[in-house]
Amino acid sequence: MEIDRKTECLDGAVFLLLWPGAARQTAEEAGRRFPYAVKPQEVYADGTGRRILALNLLEEGLEDGQVESAIAGIQKTIEKLYPGSIWHKARCMAAAKVTAGWFSFVTGSLAGEQFHILFLLPMEGRMLLGSWHSLTESIGKETADFLEMLKSIRIRNAIKIYTGEKQADARVL
Repeated sequence: MEIDRKTECLDGAVFLLLWPGAARQTAEEAGRRFPYAVKPQEVYADGTGRRILALNLLEEGLEDGQVESAIAGIQKTIEKLYPGSIWHKARCMAAAKVTAGWFSFVTGSLAGEQFHILFLLPMEGRMLLGSWHSLTESIGKETADFLEMLKSIRIRNAIKIYTGEKQADARVL
């Protein structure tokens, strides 16, 4: 992936590399892309909307040893909603000095087939849940770019920064 810049996300809790042209979407733009009752905390997209990244820092607890079963459980839920849609089965890898879990699936829409990657990783006992969305025309490139972004993630002292407490000695985990 051609790298544009390292981007600070979730009020400085996470740093990651984004593609050229990617920008944080306003609440209104995010609402159009995710017209659900519960919306992602942050959404990044380029002007075309052909690639979207959504991030959520959840209160749900997640420890490194729980990642594999958590991502497998989410995959089972997606399989029930969209039978036969799984492209890459749930797997784990090292990212941000913790274990990250991810899987991908394909769905149809009026705009054509959509490729989705769901991922999660622990952040000091909390769960970072993210999703990567694109068209299916270049699944191989999208997967490679996603993995490069996932490997680039750096986590700071997430709870102190994201909850608005005074930042003491933020550190990269």
